[in-house]
Amino acid sequence: MSDELRCGPKTVRRWLHRFNLMGLGGLEDLGGQGRKRRISEAERSQIIGLSESLHWGA
Repeated sequence: MSDELRCGPKTVRRWLHRFNLMGLGGLEDLGGQGRKRRISEAERSQIIGLSESLHWGA
């Protein structure tokens, strides 16, 4: 099954366990996974605004 899903057997077991506990709802994305941002939302907005105001390659 893990070959068909292109993931590891441990991931398949985790999904099956969540499905057995919660049904289809257990297969939804849990969110909050991965590394947390190192900059604030305000800093991110400033960086995006600055990059949009620059004329790259001009």
